[in-house]
Amino acid sequence: MAGTLAVVSRYGNFELKRAYRKNMIIGILTASLFLLTSIGGWAMFGDINLEPAPFEDGGMAVIPDTVEIIILPPPGPTGPPPTEGPILPEDLSIGTPIPLDDSLVTEENDMPTNREIELIISSRQLKSLEQIGNGPIVLKAPEQFYPKPGEFVFYEEKPILIENIQPIYPEMARRAGIEGVVWVNVLISSDGSVRDVKIIKDSDANAGFEEAAIDAAMQSTWKPAISNGRPVAVWTAYKVQFILN
Repeated sequence: MAGTLAVVSRYGNFELKRAYRKNMIIGILTASLFLLTSIGGWAMFGDINLEPAPFEDGGMAVIPDTVEIIILPPPGPTGPPPTEGPILPEDLSIGTPIPLDDSLVTEENDMPTNREIELIISSRQLKSLEQIGNGPIVLKAPEQFYPKPGEFVFYEEKPILIENIQPIYPEMARRAGIEGVVWVNVLISSDGSVRDVKIIKDSDANAGFEEAAIDAAMQSTWKPAISNGRPVAVWTAYKVQFILN
């Protein structure tokens, strides 16, 4: 009878399961430790720059250890709350046209006819010379323009005094030996006559110099101012002196 050789090994199914369980526990613990270490390092040093930021002048900035972020709520709507819609009256018949009886409607036409338009145009036409006759035609000249005192009037040639009427020396001022100076502003018309006189500076003597200057200025004669080749009315001022001989 032949003998049988049997080899006995100490590793079997039970030993393999026990070794697998041990290696699994070691791997889970190692992975957990690595994961916790990574999360802790990222939480401590991930968002904060530990390097000081340099300024333009060479100084270093101080970085705070913590950063607080405040998130504000979005702004709400301003003004009164919107209404759902316009408030309509309960009676919706307002503005609804009401039909009228045909007997109340009358046809009125205010537009003139072609014949009426023709009569209106013919009545406004100018008459012929035969209808006017041979009578004289009178043309009314427009009123002369007189400027107000101080109003600017353009002219190329200024007015020239032609006939200067000497004022009468007031008798009261002559007896009292008073002299004076009066400034007058005269309006010279286009025909050279004086239309108006204004005292712009009196003598402060109260001796009748102003009245005498006005009377003399109204009687003076001027060559009118010329603008664009035509005489025009202008204001001009001059001095009247009262001196005793």
